[in-house]
Amino acid sequence: MKLTSLIFSFFLVLQHSYAQNDFTINDYSIEIDVLESGELKITEKIEVLFDKKRRGIIRKIPLVSKLNRHKQEMHLDEITVNHPFSEKKRGQYLEIKIGDKNTYLVGLQNYEISYKASNSILNFDEHYEIYWTLIGPEWDVDILASNYIINIPNEIKLQDGDFQIFSGKSGSNSDYASIGFTDSKVQGESLITLGKGKGLTIGIRLPKNTLNITEQPMITNKPEETANTSLLTQYGFIFPVGLIFALLGSYLKFGKNKSDYIEEKIYYPPNNFSPSEVGTYIDSTVNNRDLISLIPYWANQSIIKIQSNRNSRSNPEIYLERIGELSQDAKESEHYFFNQLFYTGDIVFIDDLKHLFYKEFAKAKTKLKKEILTESFYDETAIKKFHSNKMWIFVSLAMIAGVTSIVLLNGIALGMCFFAFGITLIIVRFLPPKRSNEGQNLYLQLEAFKDTIDNPDPEELFRITEKDPNYFDKIFPYAVALGLDKKWLIAFKDIAKTAPAWFYYSDGTPAIYSDFSRDFNMKIFHKNLATTPSADPSSSSFGGGGSVGGGFGGGGGSSW
Repeated sequence: MKLTSLIFSFFLVLQHSYAQNDFTINDYSIEIDVLESGELKITEKIEVLFDKKRRGIIRKIPLVSKLNRHKQEMHLDEITVNHPFSEKKRGQYLEIKIGDKNTYLVGLQNYEISYKASNSILNFDEHYEIYWTLIGPEWDVDILASNYIINIPNEIKLQDGDFQIFSGKSGSNSDYASIGFTDSKVQGESLITLGKGKGLTIGIRLPKNTLNITEQPMITNKPEETANTSLLTQYGFIFPVGLIFALLGSYLKFGKNKSDYIEEKIYYPPNNFSPSEVGTYIDSTVNNRDLISLIPYWANQSIIKIQSNRNSRSNPEIYLERIGELSQDAKESEHYFFNQLFYTGDIVFIDDLKHLFYKEFAKAKTKLKKEILTESFYDETAIKKFHSNKMWIFVSLAMIAGVTSIVLLNGIALGMCFFAFGITLIIVRFLPPKRSNEGQNLYLQLEAFKDTIDNPDPEELFRITEKDPNYFDKIFPYAVALGLDKKWLIAFKDIAKTAPAWFYYSDGTPAIYSDFSRDFNMKIFHKNLATTPSADPSSSSFGGGGSVGGGFGGGGGSSW
């Protein structure tokens, strides 16, 4: 009976979690006032776009922070919301349920949540520290834009090493966010889309004795008592095994496209897609090469020139010259990449961008992913069921159940089956998402196009080139996006007489094909456009951590 109730509860939670992706957060603003009393006054402004009718949102705020061996619990009061709301403590979280159960909302809604937090500042021997997760990675929806302001007392002066921002996946110490300190304000914004496992955490060190803070108590964890149930130990493995078969059966039926293939050769990309769109859609991932492919694509459109220093054979110097403007019909990601690339002028040396351009490159990749994934190419229902970040909750539960079964119940078979279920969840989570009918037709054409330029018919290439002399120049950017540029260069070495018309030596003369094959090296673009600088260990030495999450604040939310 207990096993039946457990199974029913699990699927009830599973069904509820799948219904939480009916909205997007367009903008998330956080303002924190640091009070001399040692308390924090937090105001969150959340602009939500409901795609379907929902009553409102649920904001979950963790009340406990565990840092190394120190566990500290903060207290929230003076909670106000600009909509009807109720609050309830659930375990180590405060749940604020916003909305009217009798009123359904759709479209754009604005929520303002304000509360005061006490016992939320860390007290170290040499300094105080605010280690606050501004936006928690537990939101399961995209947060398209986010910014923050931390107001500190006027008499407190901060140095450059006293504040740092961390952005990205939980545990990451990346700084894909801006930060600055002026006029007693620490402020900035995220440079990437947050939510779905990505958050934003700030660390600020304050001088000792500038706030009225007492020593923080240490709270020890009390082990929970567990009962050893022999029936569960002997026969409980049926439950995780059944979950594995149910998950796989459901995925095969509802989450996977039927196998199909187009036999014909396709020598031109379908739908007039740009190479960045082709590269992103074919594997549902934005790779660096997808953005880099736009550079020869623009050159072929006579928007830029690509030039190489012919006097430097071992390490050719590549630079770009802007000679035109993008079409107004180009995607936002393409405009952003182009404008940032030529932000300082009409000529840019690729080597000069190393460790300087990576944030703009990452933001352009985020924009490109959003553009592709918001098209009508994917089955939204299947994505919510099998590829939501909620899957990680079930992975964690499966692993915890596995460890508990082995250590506390001595049920090795039961524990191993739970581990197997967790691994199955991970595999399904990372399988390609199901495409809509329109998306599947497009995907099959792209697959045929990729296979064609991967293994082209030499005689057909000769015939196409005779009719279309610029064929190599047109298709080369797509070969770059698909990771087939080296094969494409080899396929044309006996056909092409000169380099593409858009590739020049630094003195303005057209290059020969062999020089182009050598000098247009993708490693040069990867290294200088996308490589992040090595982190300075001293800049991340916050006692509260040095990565996303782990501090106070954060949490996540859902719709209801």
